[in-house]
Amino acid sequence: MALRSPQLDDQCALEGGCTVEPLGSFETKSMFGGVALLSEGSAFAKIKHGKVWLKVDDSNREDFTRLGMQQYTYGKDGSRRLNFFEAPVEVVEDQDELVEWARRTMKIALGKTR
Repeated sequence: MALRSPQLDDQCALEGGCTVEPLGSFETKSMFGGVALLSEGSAFAKIKHGKVWLKVDDSNREDFTRLGMQQYTYGKDGSRRLNFFEAPVEVVEDQDELVEWARRTMKIALGKTR
């Protein structure tokens, strides 16, 4: 199965967990009107509005901002922000690249970037 939002929305959300080779196993959970992907209970990605959003911290934020990717915001005025940025289309469309980015975000979610 490719790591793409339609499959995750339809299949993983119903199953409550997925395995995507070579990324491995992760859980899914409805969260903020979308689907969160969790590793050991910590969200590393979310799928909402047909977009993949990946967890960021200071170790990878520039990878997203350099490409002009938007931070996930919510609320009527968009003033509330989560530490997730939209994944670039080029990354989402290349499963190997997406798995690499997702692995980094898993480490961030688990606090293992240092």
